[in-house]
Amino acid sequence: MTTPLLDRLADEAPVFPLVAALLARVSRKGRAADRDRERSPEQQLDAAREVTEVDGRPVLLTDDAVYEERQSASRFGTKPRKRFDALLDDLRAGRYGLVIVWEVDRAARELEAWSRFLNVCRDRGVLIHVITHRRTYDVRVGRDWRSLADDGIDAAYFSEKLSVNIRRGHADSAAQGRPGGRAPFGYARVYDGRGKLAQVDGVWQQIPNDDAPVVKEIIERVAASVPLNEVQRDLAARGVILPRSTIHAIVTCPAYANLRPAPGGGHTQGRWVPIVDETTWRQAVAVLDGNRGSKPGHTVWLLSQVGDCVCGASGSWKGQHGKGNTAATYFCRECGTKVNAAQADQYVLALALGRLARPDAAAVFARDTSADATAARAEADDLRRKASRFRDRLETAAAEEEEEILEQLRRLKPRIKKATERAAQLSTPPALAGFADALGNEELLVRRWADASLPARKALLKVVFERLELQRAAYRGQPAGERITHRWADEA
Repeated sequence: MTTPLLDRLADEAPVFPLVAALLARVSRKGRAADRDRERSPEQQLDAAREVTEVDGRPVLLTDDAVYEERQSASRFGTKPRKRFDALLDDLRAGRYGLVIVWEVDRAARELEAWSRFLNVCRDRGVLIHVITHRRTYDVRVGRDWRSLADDGIDAAYFSEKLSVNIRRGHADSAAQGRPGGRAPFGYARVYDGRGKLAQVDGVWQQIPNDDAPVVKEIIERVAASVPLNEVQRDLAARGVILPRSTIHAIVTCPAYANLRPAPGGGHTQGRWVPIVDETTWRQAVAVLDGNRGSKPGHTVWLLSQVGDCVCGASGSWKGQHGKGNTAATYFCRECGTKVNAAQADQYVLALALGRLARPDAAAVFARDTSADATAARAEADDLRRKASRFRDRLETAAAEEEEEILEQLRRLKPRIKKATERAAQLSTPPALAGFADALGNEELLVRRWADASLPARKALLKVVFERLELQRAAYRGQPAGERITHRWADEA
């Protein structure tokens, strides 16, 4: 039963505003499936401000209640959704009574995250307004919960379909040898009238630009085992300022060698103009991999971090300059055992060059067992077997078949040559690339050694020796040759 007094009090009761939050998320640019529905955070905020009243209560949306993010909302995302997680925490704390989103798949494309969001809103009595629906949902009501849950399933399914299409597109691009992603530093791209990457005679128009000589210099010098810091300093002296991380990224980018990552791992051949050859690029990458964990700077000592010690320490040799009449030494960082540095360098060098001068050196050391090298050799062998089968058929073929078989053999000949050359390039370990033509020839080895940088010499020793171990001196002044034991890499 109401009275005029109660009616007047109800009319005069204060109406508290509904404090709102906006979850504004934007997908990465360039994704065609999203482009027509894309809205910037500013556009989403403008649309959210038009939501002025919900269930008769005014809506209060402040700038600090905008949770903007650009990370992927799908299960394929690799970065954490920090702003989404922060919104959930604030909802649990009771900070908001309304959450505004542009569209369900803008908020989440991963079913578990969306379900967690709905559960928090239901537990805290938080309303959800979807701008594109022009409707506010109360997930405490079963039908509203089901409607948004179904939308979440649709968003997750859309993400799965999108992933399949993207992977298929990557596979198609790899099969066509088309460059992917943005043009790397040192390249420019030419597009046709439709805005697509142009092709000329089957070659994609990703063309080296004025920065290409810098890229070529970086990769070739790193392949020669020049430290990154030294490369960086030399470039800076000429006014080319590049962070060390950028130089590292340049060296490890396969596009410069006309390669692109394959969907299943490894690389496939591209069809654009390379800046360096594949062998040089792989050698540079191998140098970086070999230096991983070492301190950047100038290399001074031939055997530092190469030799082991009888005490059990691995790679423990460290160089120490002599003082006054005292000779320079290598000493073990663990137990302090010392050896004359000049004697050790001379003895190890004689051992290494002597082993590499043997007739079997090329067969023993110049064979890379990496997946790419193995695949290249397999391709060359397969083409040779194919040609052999055609030659066998030729012996018994009828006259009308001979011309067709000969044509097949003519087509196979350049393919076999190219595959054989690539297999030979990839079958040489990077550390031996500068010495490959000298294996088995002591005189030429000595010349190659003299021309090689100190890092390249260290890398060569690591290929030749499985272990160099320093023994404790049996008597004062015992020669280094009597104290250093070794095991060849092919004996491991």
